[in-house]
Amino acid sequence: MAHWLETYYGRGRVGKADGITYSSPTYGQQKMSPVTQSSNMPIAEQQGKDANTAAITTGTRDKSGQLVLKGYAGDLYTALDNAGLPARILQWAIPQLYMESGGYSNGPAVKDNNPGNIIWFAGQQKGVYMPANKTYATHFKDLDDFAAQYYHELTKGPGNPADATSLEDFVHRLKLNGYYGKESEASYLAKMKNTMSRLNMLDKTYKAATKKMMRDSHPPFWKQHPYLTAGLAVLGGVVVIKVISN
Repeated sequence: MAHWLETYYGRGRVGKADGITYSSPTYGQQKMSPVTQSSNMPIAEQQGKDANTAAITTGTRDKSGQLVLKGYAGDLYTALDNAGLPARILQWAIPQLYMESGGYSNGPAVKDNNPGNIIWFAGQQKGVYMPANKTYATHFKDLDDFAAQYYHELTKGPGNPADATSLEDFVHRLKLNGYYGKESEASYLAKMKNTMSRLNMLDKTYKAATKKMMRDSHPPFWKQHPYLTAGLAVLGGVVVIKVISN
């Protein structure tokens, strides 16, 4: 079922909002800041999916201590959670499905609510054709429908991936269930680790960019009023001089 569509970011350093380079098979390389992404909606939409997935992968929580769930990634997490998958498995399932679907941007994810590229089987509606798999994807009516089937895939033998105790064990059990076909276990594990590493890096980058945006939109008093600040400084100096003179 694996359909690896690589999406990646390169950057100068964390915190430098204008040092992010976005690249995908669809749009090519684009250098842009997340804080000005509205000028290019397709890229902005993908960046949103990436950022939201990264936040979930790193366990980002809001002020009340709740996991931050936004956009497609948040809806997918909620659906999988409602289907019965524990958080222990979701920490690997979310980046795995992100990887399978090229950042939730491939045909099955967008048109069929099928980020896992689950192959069409009898009794289900056909989705888009997947050339890499030489067959069709299953079309699901919504992410809840997909989550129910994905839960079944992870709780059946012989692998029963839902019982995994580590990322390596999760990948091994997926292999036992034939989830990623002829691809080697070592190759799939390397892609998973690379994906999770990239998502962690993205989370740091987006958080740094957000902090920079907040600093730029709320500069300190002395930056907003440089002349007044300079005048007060001079006045303060004069007062000090007078005090010393007296």
